[in-house]
Amino acid sequence: MMTVLAALLLLLGALVLLAAALGLHVLPDALSRQHAATMAATLAVIVTALGAGVMAASWGWSLRLLLIVVFMLLTLPVASHMLARAAVAGKGLIAQRDHKQVARFLRHQDDKPTR
Repeated sequence: MMTVLAALLLLLGALVLLAAALGLHVLPDALSRQHAATMAATLAVIVTALGAGVMAASWGWSLRLLLIVVFMLLTLPVASHMLARAAVAGKGLIAQRDHKQVARFLRHQDDKPTR
């Protein structure tokens, strides 16, 4: 029974990654693509790690998989934010958005003093 559950979770993780790949191909601009990739990658890593943890049935492996999930949850939002700022700062990466207005906003934000 646990093997079937683990196989289903691993299959679900693979399907979520397939949906992310499809989103990267279909979506119109960099911001939409990075959002699809980040959200789907987070969900896929969690589901795949859960499936691998069920399959391993060992505390050592479960702890390692938990650390992987925590690391991904901490780093994916930061990477996504950095990619979004790079897409906004670059020309031609954003479909149907007012590029100059967003760039002005980012420059204004960068000029604010930090505490």
